[in-house]
Amino acid sequence: MDAHSESSTHGTAEQLIFRASQPPTLTMSVYLQLAGDLENRNCVEVCPEAGAILQKIAQRVADDGGAALVVDYGHVGESGDTLRAFKNHELHDPLKDPGQADITADVDFAFLRRSVEATNTPVVVHGPVTQAYFLVHMGFMARLKVLVHKCHLEEDKKNLIASSEMLLGSDKMGKRFKFMAILPRSDSVDQSYVPAGFFPTWPSASTIQPSSASKT
Repeated sequence: MDAHSESSTHGTAEQLIFRASQPPTLTMSVYLQLAGDLENRNCVEVCPEAGAILQKIAQRVADDGGAALVVDYGHVGESGDTLRAFKNHELHDPLKDPGQADITADVDFAFLRRSVEATNTPVVVHGPVTQAYFLVHMGFMARLKVLVHKCHLEEDKKNLIASSEMLLGSDKMGKRFKFMAILPRSDSVDQSYVPAGFFPTWPSASTIQPSSASKT
């Protein structure tokens, strides 16, 4: 990222712009190895801090036991440019008004999983799976049925169903949000064990490609 100056009769203004690093930086050399398939993508986003945080969490799980559940909106390596900003509740150029707009990007869960597995920490990573898959397999529909049955007002039933569609709908949060779990690896624990809400068919992160990962 660099600053570009433009002059006019009203003075000189600077605008942040994207530019290619020449030569590739050390950060690029290290973290792009964890980005998966690069040949079929014209844009790759990585968040080194997120990878480092997940590595620390994984080490904590390995040392002290317990488990970690990671939830956020994101993808499994198939997306490209997701960087965006919001200002006054509207989409905004992320390079304009620095410090005055909220900047965000989708989480690459495949990158996070590779970041953990690259350390050989004795943990098992499950997922990611979509929010809809996780919630349904955790008993969401059974719970919804009970809540709807207890409603005395038709309006309350409609609100419950509408909220459920927001959480599960493939065009809403159901597909956009992902769940990933980190559990300790131990000889005393059956390695075929899969926690509730997940499934055992995800390949090792070293073999994940966007074309196959997107099927989850």
